[in-house]
Amino acid sequence: MGTDAMLPGHGSQAAGRPRRLRVLQEHTVHRPGQALAPENPYWAWEEPEFSEHPAPERGCIRRGLCCRSNPGWFAPGEVEKAAALLGLEPDAFVRRFCIIDALELEGERVEVFAPLKLGRDGAPLLPPGSRADALYRMFRGTCIFYDEPARACRIYPARPLECRRYICTNRPSENLSRRAIAGLWRQGRVLADPDADPVPEQPRPEPEAGGAAPPAGRSRW
Repeated sequence: MGTDAMLPGHGSQAAGRPRRLRVLQEHTVHRPGQALAPENPYWAWEEPEFSEHPAPERGCIRRGLCCRSNPGWFAPGEVEKAAALLGLEPDAFVRRFCIIDALELEGERVEVFAPLKLGRDGAPLLPPGSRADALYRMFRGTCIFYDEPARACRIYPARPLECRRYICTNRPSENLSRRAIAGLWRQGRVLADPDADPVPEQPRPEPEAGGAAPPAGRSRW
């Protein structure tokens, strides 16, 4: 395993310090010398890809870390495009492949569509078409549209906006946040050009007196 030296936002790593992998603004930490416990194969499942990007200047090299971590959120109008790509009606597409997630913006609960996460057994972590709960959000899982052998997205031409804008070599603050995507849903705004149209960031809640501000970036929620 390499160090974090090539990851943006990480300085050179002194020997003996934990390796920290940041994928879709989640943090995974592996401490030097820590053996893979046989009763917990979680690390063994991720270990081959747990390394820094070998050539950040090349951009995406289809490692699949983001696709196997946490599926990106659709923006308004994108479920319809993905459904059409697969020859399905939007309702059938959602009931077969999606979860309904949510985020609170300025006291308002905003719901969004996202592809289902699959467990290591290949089964959905929740029934398709249902609403995500706190436990579902805690689990990392492979996107239902990720083709593992090909290391490719099965709906790539109509992939979610979050996936489309995500760059693994960016700092978290440089990628499109879920608050920004939720803002599009609250406005009902469909992007004419999802690759280029600006998406305004949504203000984060002010910290309560004596409390800490919520973490920035695409942390879990």
